[in-house]
Amino acid sequence: MRCLTRRRVRPDFVEGCPAITSQSPQLSPFRIEHVRMSDEKSAKAELKDEMLKQVKSPQFVVVALLFVVFELVIVFGIDTSSRREELQWHWLSLYFLILCGLTPITMDSKLFFRGGIADDATDTQSSALVGSSAFISWIFAKSITNASKKGGSYGICGGFGYAAWYLAFPSAAVACYQLRRKGYKSLPGAIHAKYGTCAVLVFACCVLYRLYNEVWSNSRVIADFYGRETKNYKLDDGTTETVDASDPWWAAAIIATALPLCYVFAGGMRSSLLSDSAQAFLAVVTLAVVLVAIQYERASNDDLRKFAKSYSHWGLFQWVPKPELSPLSLKGGMDMFALGAVQGGFSYAFFDPVLTDRCFLADPKTMARCFTVGGFAAAWFITLFSIIGVHGSMLGKCVSAGYCDSSDLRGADVAQVTAGAPHAVAQTLGTVLFSFINIIMVTSGISTLDSTFTSVAKLVGPDVHGFLTTGKPMPL
Repeated sequence: MRCLTRRRVRPDFVEGCPAITSQSPQLSPFRIEHVRMSDEKSAKAELKDEMLKQVKSPQFVVVALLFVVFELVIVFGIDTSSRREELQWHWLSLYFLILCGLTPITMDSKLFFRGGIADDATDTQSSALVGSSAFISWIFAKSITNASKKGGSYGICGGFGYAAWYLAFPSAAVACYQLRRKGYKSLPGAIHAKYGTCAVLVFACCVLYRLYNEVWSNSRVIADFYGRETKNYKLDDGTTETVDASDPWWAAAIIATALPLCYVFAGGMRSSLLSDSAQAFLAVVTLAVVLVAIQYERASNDDLRKFAKSYSHWGLFQWVPKPELSPLSLKGGMDMFALGAVQGGFSYAFFDPVLTDRCFLADPKTMARCFTVGGFAAAWFITLFSIIGVHGSMLGKCVSAGYCDSSDLRGADVAQVTAGAPHAVAQTLGTVLFSFINIIMVTSGISTLDSTFTSVAKLVGPDVHGFLTTGKPMPL
């Protein structure tokens, strides 16, 4: 029975134990279900023991000491103009303590590149890890920023339009399900078998460029909550003046990149999956709090209500930033929806190994279900986050029209608020909600970055290195 239980959860730890399937003649259906339930309980207990062991490890002690040093630097060494700015650095420091301190160092290749999830895993823990990781990994900090800005430009239709790209989830699930039925272990392996050597190299170069873009695009979005980015300003005489990014902006961008790199370097896919599940829960809860708070802010602003009703509509789902354009017209946002549906449904997913690497984890049918649910949840998250931009558009136009007092902006730039920039809209909501929106941004950005670094490791390691040494990508 020891072999039966351990084989389902961590097949790489126990060798020589035969696989258990529903066709095993010596086990009744009731017995098979009992074994599965025992497997899930064993997996939860093992994960709990792993966390407790990690808290007592020298690694956690070192990280805790560094956390104390960082906190002292934040309190006494960083010159911040407000309590709000100082608070945001504490969030980054706390992320460092939790993620780098609780991530175990992984020496096993299957744990590092596959997260310890077997090809035939159907247990609840594996399903939850794959589904939550796919969900949060594709809620890029850059994506939710774009969704918010599209909400500022087109209203809620902008959010729905941007969510069309998330058809990539079922598209990738169906395609990779078929590839796995044919025996392929990875997307590069399938490309090599079908199209040959040159195709694998070209694909690897394209994917590496895509992953590079994911790193800097997510880091810079997080950094916007900590300082000023490099900007070009047009002067009255027609010339352009360039203002360099502030030091806090650069510091936040570097920290946001280095933090996930550290714990992924230590734990690989295993650390990415475990951290993603926690970050997915945090992002959903935080967004719910923000949306409720926005509705409360709106309800207490009579000037905003009067303006919205006279300009377009008071409801966030009915607000149209450009009343002369129908939300159902191409110029009103439907062109973006159509483009997103085409790209998401047919091509977008297959050049993002953050998504496709997870398509080869767990049982194929289990993976397909996880991706369907995860993709649906991610699309709704993107759509709901665009409400932040919708609120910003309404408030910015109200201030510009003179209905609302400029003090409602709380120092934010009215043009950026109207455009739906998350960091500007967050500034109008006060310190607490600014922190909450920053937490969403840091969570989505770091979860995407850790998945990106995990994909780079797999692409450069088993895929490209395996190809150079053996002539084909190395299966795991």
